[in-house]
Amino acid sequence: MGPINQEFIKRLKKLTTSEISDALDKHGIVGQALGINAIFNPDRIAGPAFTLSYLPKGESTGNIGDYIDEVPPGSVIVIDNRGREDCTVWGNILCEVAKQKGLSGVVIDGDCRDDNLAEEIGFPVYAKAAHFRTGKDRVVLEAVNAPVAISNVRVECHDIVVADAGGVVVIPLSRVKQVLTTAEQIAKDEDGIVDAVKQGQLLKAARVTYGYHHLQTADDGHNEF
Repeated sequence: MGPINQEFIKRLKKLTTSEISDALDKHGIVGQALGINAIFNPDRIAGPAFTLSYLPKGESTGNIGDYIDEVPPGSVIVIDNRGREDCTVWGNILCEVAKQKGLSGVVIDGDCRDDNLAEEIGFPVYAKAAHFRTGKDRVVLEAVNAPVAISNVRVECHDIVVADAGGVVVIPLSRVKQVLTTAEQIAKDEDGIVDAVKQGQLLKAARVTYGYHHLQTADDGHNEF
């Protein structure tokens, strides 16, 4: 990642997924990965996606995890396991290696395991659920850094993923500056509403002042900032 993108990452980490979600709506971008929640999240994460796609094993040969050494530091691993909840594709060993490599977190359309150890290790994990049943001999790694779908959201390699206690959002790489600028303005306006109410202004009036009811209203999706 270049220096300017690193600056974007720093700014995104200051924004909630709610604020970014509203900005995505404003620009007509589908980027909310609904149904994928924090299994363990010590802090908000943001970083470029490193995508993985899994398929049922069938008669194919393959494995589920020999990719981790290829992932660049700072990345968010994004795993498309087709929403499967009958087997896991992430556990404590991968948490440990990912933490040592300086990765930002993992987002799984499916399940993980060893959630208690993820907390002990201190590595952020987002998934549909956690249980013990392994994906070994049930799924195989089909593709690395190809486009994937996470909870019906398209994710391409290097798209920006942000996740916190509220959930997971994905920003297409080509729209990061646009979404970031809008999300920062939304955050500023919402803070203004809160400050106005604290100073005694009625909520209705404060919302009118800051245009609350139109903060996330979709525009044509092509504004440039």
